[in-house]
Amino acid sequence: MRKNELKALENSLTKQITAMRTEVQSVLRFLEPVGADIPTDNSEPSFWPINSWEKYVQFASSPNEHISTLKSLLRSCKRDKWSDALMAMLNESLSKEMQAVINLIGSDMRSRAVAAGVATNLTDAQLGFQSTLLSHFQKAITFIYGATAEAGRPSEQSVRNTCRQQLKHGGDRLKGRSHRTGSQLLSGVQTQSPASDSAVQRQSSGGSDSSPASAAPYKDSLLVAATQKSRFWQRRTKTVSGGSDSKPRFWQRRTKTS
Repeated sequence: MRKNELKALENSLTKQITAMRTEVQSVLRFLEPVGADIPTDNSEPSFWPINSWEKYVQFASSPNEHISTLKSLLRSCKRDKWSDALMAMLNESLSKEMQAVINLIGSDMRSRAVAAGVATNLTDAQLGFQSTLLSHFQKAITFIYGATAEAGRPSEQSVRNTCRQQLKHGGDRLKGRSHRTGSQLLSGVQTQSPASDSAVQRQSSGGSDSSPASAAPYKDSLLVAATQKSRFWQRRTKTVSGGSDSKPRFWQRRTKTS
């Protein structure tokens, strides 16, 4: 065989093995919660995705023991768009919560780890995504899309910038979820049915009983007020019967005095 043919065969077999291994890992993840006694490779793949500061610092300190599984997971993330592949890689390597607290260059990451109860001597830069995971993402992108732009590979700078944006949006997504929850709570407090509004109005006016008996005095007072008002206008506009010569008493009094 020619060298190119051997290389193509190697790539094909590697992709098949990676796909099969990913399927096996998915089955193991499914069975693990029910306590199935399934052998794993040094507790892999339960290590991935990283879902705590303890695991993240452990990987940043000693990555070699987890690289093999990570490499397989990232290579299995092929998508039509390389940006979608990067998002899939991010989900395979980091939980949603960790995506929200990790950034590209490591700003304040050491203090965040310490605040979470994980002591470490690593610097912010050493804990940054570009120091821990970015190079593995770059290699996986090269494996999936080729080594050149002509083959479909994005530039390393494009991969870096996209990872930075995805991590930034990870925090924004959690903030948005928290904001929506707060808005829903406020909406639930402010939104009431007409019946509940009426009940509140009755309570604020001093009455807490909504039975017909308690409503009767209120209706009687309205009836009395309406009757008094009607009698008042009757006195003001009362006319004297007498056919076409009927006039208000007011004008009759003016006529008699003239």
